[in-house]
Amino acid sequence: MSDEIENIENKIEKKEKDETFKYKPTVPILLRVSDDKMQLLISGDIRGWGKEELLKYLEEIIKEEKILEPNIIESAKNRFLEIIEQEKIFTNIILLQGKPPIPPVEGRIEWKQDFFAQGYEIDPETGLMDYRKPKAKLNVKEGQLLAVIISPKEGEDGFDVFGKTIPVSKPKPIRLRAGRNVKTDDTNTHFFALIDGRFRLEDDVVHVDNYLEIQGSVGLETGNIHHLGYLVINKNVESDSIVHAEGDIEIKGYVEQADISTKGKLLVFGGITGGFNKKIIAKGSVTSKYFLNLYVESEEGIYVGKEIDQSQVYSRGPVIVGGRIVGGEIVALGEVKADQLGSEACIKTTLVLGEDYFLPRYIKPFEDEKKEKQELLEKIVKGIKPLQSRWQSLPLDAKNAYIKLVQQAKTIKESIDELEKKINELIHESKKKSLPQAIARKHLYPEVFIKIGDKTFQTREYIKGPVKIALAMGEIHLLAVA
Repeated sequence: MSDEIENIENKIEKKEKDETFKYKPTVPILLRVSDDKMQLLISGDIRGWGKEELLKYLEEIIKEEKILEPNIIESAKNRFLEIIEQEKIFTNIILLQGKPPIPPVEGRIEWKQDFFAQGYEIDPETGLMDYRKPKAKLNVKEGQLLAVIISPKEGEDGFDVFGKTIPVSKPKPIRLRAGRNVKTDDTNTHFFALIDGRFRLEDDVVHVDNYLEIQGSVGLETGNIHHLGYLVINKNVESDSIVHAEGDIEIKGYVEQADISTKGKLLVFGGITGGFNKKIIAKGSVTSKYFLNLYVESEEGIYVGKEIDQSQVYSRGPVIVGGRIVGGEIVALGEVKADQLGSEACIKTTLVLGEDYFLPRYIKPFEDEKKEKQELLEKIVKGIKPLQSRWQSLPLDAKNAYIKLVQQAKTIKESIDELEKKINELIHESKKKSLPQAIARKHLYPEVFIKIGDKTFQTREYIKGPVKIALAMGEIHLLAVA
């Protein structure tokens, strides 16, 4: 009985061998590289093929795929042996796997107080914004920790199935420096206030401004004011006065036909009346009850309680008005919003929306420097170009001079690339801030001229608000407010 069973098994085994031989494919395996080059996939039917001849065949077609590094080929063979131990027919099994790059962790600044809150507190009685009470908390105490730099972490390069390195970018450096009345610890990562004062960040420098309070008005009795810190004027700024502060300025009365400039914010409890050649210039926001015949620039935003009347307003942020905008011109990168745009008298009112009035000023120093370097680079290239084909035959002194000029040209080119990168970053930042739209919450009158990019629009009739003016389908339209 056992001999019969053994005979049957031998017949089955022979039949399987015969069938295997019968179905031996001409091409046992196929390779496919994924689109991202991170996987080498293998499909095959290896019936009838011996292990050694398969390995030889595999090595040949791997090399045809331009995978030539011996260690990678060896890894593929080892993986292939694992696959064929399990399967004789297989489809799209991973033979080689690249290593994805590990991106860097960007550093950051951890601010220890809400110095940058946008907007103003809401008056609980009226439900309206109280433009005298910004949400940002800027007052600090001596010894107070202002900020901590959290250092970046380097990433890790990856590689694809060909063994080619996939580099990761370097993390961006964190730029923060101690300015006036600020110190750092030994690691230059912790920033502390040296005095009681007012927080201010200018570019990448953090300051704590000292405090100057003028009990009365600024005028003939006080003379012009130039203060290095935070300035408070308890009454008014009178005609023809000049006031400058490195920090914020707070004026509890009104401003009449005066020049005011600050590297911080300007807060005027009353209104501001302009005059011939008088300007209000602020790096931070400008907040007031009203503007009348005013020229004003703000690199952060304009907030007005009642009205802007016949004024030239340039804002790198929004222009928000509790009442009306009548006459003059508003150029804003951010949103323009008011209860009323234009007037019953059809006074021409111009809104230029989504335009960065300040961008040319930001990028000009970089463009000027780039132009200078390009001119210098052209001179160097012009000088070394005739020597490129014969520099090795030059005398030693001339050869060293040639090499030095080539290195100088390379350094200048790298510097030009960095300047271009900075210019592009500034343009990108500007585009991110852009919000080219205006909202009339209650009234939109005729003779309001709107410009967005190269598109223009003019209102011809009264429209009851709320209404939004914005681009739609490539043209300026009046839209319903959700």
